[in-house]
Amino acid sequence: MLDGGQRVDDAHSKSIGLVWVGLAYCAILVVSAALIGLTYQISLQPETIPLEWQWNLRWEHNFAAWWSGSLLAVAAMLALDNAIESPRAKLRKAWIVLGMIVLFLALDEIGSLHERMGTISQSMHAGSWALAIPLGVVIAYLSIRAGFTMLLHGGRERVQIVILGLGFAILLSVAFQEYLEHTINWDGRGLKAARAMVEEGSELVGISIVLVAVGLPLLKTPTRAFQSIMTHQRRFLIGAAVLAVPFLAISADLDPSKGYPSDWLASVLFLGAGLAWLRSAWTGSRWFVPVLLAGLCGLASLGSVALGHDESFTIAGFEIARRGLVFLLVGCTFGVFAGWRTGLAVLAPAMALIMLASVSPLWVLALGSLCGMAAFWATVSANIDQNGISSSKSS
Repeated sequence: MLDGGQRVDDAHSKSIGLVWVGLAYCAILVVSAALIGLTYQISLQPETIPLEWQWNLRWEHNFAAWWSGSLLAVAAMLALDNAIESPRAKLRKAWIVLGMIVLFLALDEIGSLHERMGTISQSMHAGSWALAIPLGVVIAYLSIRAGFTMLLHGGRERVQIVILGLGFAILLSVAFQEYLEHTINWDGRGLKAARAMVEEGSELVGISIVLVAVGLPLLKTPTRAFQSIMTHQRRFLIGAAVLAVPFLAISADLDPSKGYPSDWLASVLFLGAGLAWLRSAWTGSRWFVPVLLAGLCGLASLGSVALGHDESFTIAGFEIARRGLVFLLVGCTFGVFAGWRTGLAVLAPAMALIMLASVSPLWVLALGSLCGMAAFWATVSANIDQNGISSSKSS
């Protein structure tokens, strides 16, 4: 009788999970379609769109850039979920390789790596693509090798790699479209707007297809989404610590026309923390606190990209960085609901960011990454269990 009741509960949980997966994909498609349409309209008549700088997919440091990069980061985490579930070592390695490639694409989307490589190669009088092409060849080789491993395995992985191949092909076409952008004279605002819409739309369509491919297992086991975040928590934190200083050095030029790798690092760490809390709400019996913390982490992830490093306001003559205020809110909420030690881990760098923002914008970038690492550590240290947060949260 107990086994039958457990099966009923599992079936009910799965049906609810499938509904949420479907709603999530629908929301992704709706928001992506809206951004594509807004990009076209902004290219034609920017004055007709409120807050138009936030919705243009062609620009950096805005909601649109965060959206594209975050979708790729989510796809990378789902690919790592596939690796955990894979029955064979070669298949696990293939999924890990593909996950790292997609995570690199997420970094490039927000951190403007290939644009920076183009600037460096131009300074060497070698052309815009001299450094990007060899990197692309390496990525293509690794992708094809991993793809063949999945094709030979057969089963669901064969379907996934076919869909992934389509998504990657569309993403690859964006590079060709960028080449055409700089080699063809696009006369007329309407033609330029259409070209921008096709290019940015191709990117989001390709990302959406990649998400469908890596998310196929969710149709069978939706409650296992984002288990890789907790499984690889230590690796993620070590990787973030190693990359923080090089990313800060790359971002130090503060070129407003390019994204900053430091912003991406903070954003993806907050995003990972938010998804871990969302998973806790999904699999646990309590949902309010995990959903609240997931929402605040998501807001901090967005703020790490969409709020400029120099955006601030003044209270009583004291300049306060907007990002710092968002991070402060996250730290306070962690302190209330997940324990004072974990809250203090986020509060300390957030307070330092607020105090040092007026000294140098580099402090905003450096301490933003530290706040992201602290939030991620606080999340995985909060003893999340099937009930949301364990009773030891105050220890």
